[in-house]
This record gives sequence, C-alpha cells and structure tokens, in this order.
Amino acid sequence: MPPFEAWLPYRPVSVVQNTHLKLPISRLERWAPGVRSGPREFDGGAEIFVIEGELADTMGRYAAGTWLRLPVGSVMDAASETGCRLYLKTGALPGLRASSE
Repeated sequence: MPPFEAWLPYRPVSVVQNTHLKLPISRLERWAPGVRSGPREFDGGAEIFVIEGELADTMGRYAAGTWLRLPVGSVMDAASETGCRLYLKTGALPGLRASSE
C-alpha cells in the first residue's frame, strides 16, 4: 500500500453499484491531507462513516467513528487537514428530507 501522503483524493477503494437500476452506491474513499472536495450535492441523501482521520465542513469537525446522515438535496463542502478514510453510501435515503425550519 502506498504511504498515506501519496493517496489521491476520492480514490475509490471499493465500489458497489448498478448504474442500470439506479441503486445506491457504496464505496470507501481515502483523502490525502489537505484535500477539499468543493460542494457536493447528494440528490438521494448520503451516509458517511469516518473510519480514520478527520473530516470537516462548515458545520463542524468529524473524528473517526462519526456517522453522518445527510438528507436528500444536502450539499457538503468537506475538507480534511490530516487526511481520512471514509465509507460513503449515496442514494439510499430518498425518504429522509431536510427540515425547512
């Protein structure tokens, strides 16, 4: 395995998907230190589990062991100063909607 510093942003380690049936996509992502994703919209919602390292956005910092559930239409502009590894599942939360309050 290459050293952590050599990891590429959003490099999928494992992807499970079926694009013909529009099923949810699950994958592991490794982020190199200093990576910023830019705004990412999750049309079908998303679940993110931080396996190691730290992920941050405008709402806070998420250490290893943090599980995030993002409702349909959520936009996340994330970054990782230290680098991180995370599990990302998109499209599996179509019934979970953000509160308008």
